Amino acid sequence: KIYVLVGYDTWVRITDPKYYPEGALNDVLARLFEAVNIVVTSREVGDAAGDVSVDAQRDRVASLAGLANGRLHFLCNDETMAQYSSSALRTAIAAGEPEVARGMLPECLVEFVGSLGLYDTPRG
Repeated sequence: KIYVLVGYDTWVRITDPKYYPEGALNDVLARLFEAVNIVVTSREVGDAAGDVSVDAQRDRVASLAGLANGRLHFLCNDETMAQYSSSALRTAIAAGEPEVARGMLPECLVEFVGSLGLYDTPRG
């Protein structure tokens, strides 16, 4: 099984109809759920979630449960994990700050990302 972990703010963009041809959102999401499980993590109010409460985030995710066939999950983020973000990780790697990345990822993943040059700043 493959699980894709996204923050609530990203889930809002994924499910925004403006990114799809008219009437295509449900078909696209149905195909997505056939391929993977999606885990949506909460964001703190005032953070990337804006003024949306964690309960409202959970409700919005749950509104697609029928389409997801059990492959959509909501995870309430705790304070320890909430401090980590993919944006901060990408920024640290691009800035050549592997010690920051090591605080967010296991060493094997830091090495993997580095070996492929993922998130390196393009040199012109």
